[in-house]
Amino acid sequence: MQPPPHTPDPTDARPRAVVAITAVGLRDAVAAALGDHACVDVCEPSGREAARLDADLVVLDLAVDPAVAAGWLRACRGGGVPVIGVASPSDPVGSTSRGLRGGAHAVLSAERAAGAIVAAFHDAVSVPTRGEAAGLGMVGHSPAIRAVRAAIRRAGPVRDVPVLIQGESGTGKELVARAIHRATAPEEPFVAVNCAALTEALLEAELFGYEAGAFTGAAPEGRRGLFRAAGRGVLLLDEIGEMTPRLQAKLLRVLQERTVRAVGAEQDDAIECRIVASTNRTLADAVETGTFRRDLLYRLNAFTIDVAPLRDRPEDIVPLAWHFVRDAAARFDLTAPRLASDAIRALRAHRWPGNVRELRNVIDGALLRAVGPEVTVADLTIQNGEPRAVRPRLALHSYRLRDAEAQLIELVMEETGGNVSRAAERLGINRSTLYAKLRERRADA
Repeated sequence: MQPPPHTPDPTDARPRAVVAITAVGLRDAVAAALGDHACVDVCEPSGREAARLDADLVVLDLAVDPAVAAGWLRACRGGGVPVIGVASPSDPVGSTSRGLRGGAHAVLSAERAAGAIVAAFHDAVSVPTRGEAAGLGMVGHSPAIRAVRAAIRRAGPVRDVPVLIQGESGTGKELVARAIHRATAPEEPFVAVNCAALTEALLEAELFGYEAGAFTGAAPEGRRGLFRAAGRGVLLLDEIGEMTPRLQAKLLRVLQERTVRAVGAEQDDAIECRIVASTNRTLADAVETGTFRRDLLYRLNAFTIDVAPLRDRPEDIVPLAWHFVRDAAARFDLTAPRLASDAIRALRAHRWPGNVRELRNVIDGALLRAVGPEVTVADLTIQNGEPRAVRPRLALHSYRLRDAEAQLIELVMEETGGNVSRAAERLGINRSTLYAKLRERRADA
């Protein structure tokens, strides 16, 4: 067998595609079409190549000996690798039937393979049920998302260990929590509560429950509380960094003792749920500023999963976009359109400050605006590239140096989402100095 004309760059983080086609012209045309979307390797479809398969997708020539094709399909099915078959020109019906029965994701005719391969490729690789992603419901091939999947698989069976999920708003932290639930106890409840959305009293009542008549306005039958309602499933404490110090202390006791006491009750009740917390803040910085308990952080971060922002995993943008196109088409009862090349370029160029949530909303709107079989750049509500930032003007409330400094610190902390490290860098001072100034401001308040 001839050696492959080229081998993939090991530093290329895009999906790996193997084009296993005998006819050189067709093989090169398909490889060229995929070149902008994947790290492509080409070979002839022999049994030896199937045995050493390492890919995220295979384009397989179904015109080869049926036993060889069956071997490739079997190897790909065992490894969870999707296959796009190319039907035999001399037996299109039979080869298509054999390919689909063998587990091919799709089969294209030889005549249209080069033109249709890009859409079929994105359709196949954006299905979140292949290989190591099976059951996790997450789309993407970047090293960052692969690391998240690996972390979920490690954390899943160890149900007694809390998990802390960190990431910017819109990155999919709840999706990660739901994947942990499926890996932990899929038949048990998944319960989520947003700690930032409720007052301290309401959050306490929701989490711990209360006895009948425990306070004015309490339901006459009382409330069980989410710690107990979660049973042996998962309780997600979303935006844990916004929890008040008093409730942080109560949560610490829950983690230590695995018991809760309802408001107004006289005895503790054992709980069995797994506790998962999520935050868009840097809790280590919150500890230094005194807004989050250090001992609680130590309890929560026994196992931490960091979800990278979409701008740091650009290779996931297009697979996610194709996934959202199909999802939106199903929800809106539309025929799923294609993504035009200019739309793909615009999606890749955008910085996505709202992360995956923003991408999904953009695709939803694009499908409602699109006319015809394609989504074009005109249908997208984004600018090409990163929008130019508008620098706010600082309107001083006082000309005293101390007051102006405090106002500037407050502005920069707000701009950086409370991230002390980034704020200190922007202010041109070290972290310890900023911590000291924040403690000084809190003492003056």
